[in-house]
Amino acid sequence: MILSIGDSVVWGQGLKEEHKFDSLFAAHQNLPLVRKAHSGAVIGTRLDSSKETEVGEIPVGWPSLWQQILAQQEWSQIEVVLLNG
Repeated sequence: MILSIGDSVVWGQGLKEEHKFDSLFAAHQNLPLVRKAHSGAVIGTRLDSSKETEVGEIPVGWPSLWQQILAQQEWSQIEVVLLNG
C-alpha cells in the first residue's frame, strides 16, 4: 500500500485523478493508494485541533501534515510513503 501525505504538490492540484503522480506511481507498482494529501496543507504545530476536512482541491491548512500522519492508524500494510510539505 502507498500512503500519500502532503500539500497541493502531492495532491496533484488541478489534475485529473489519472494524471496525479501518486496515482500513476501506485498503478505502476500495482499497489493500492491511500491519499491523505490535500491542497493547502501546512506542516502543523502543537495546536492542531481541527477535525474538519474539505474536498482535497480546496486549499485549507487542515488536516496538517502531522494530522495526516496521525490519521493513519494501520501502518503494517504501508510499503511506500510519498511525502511533501
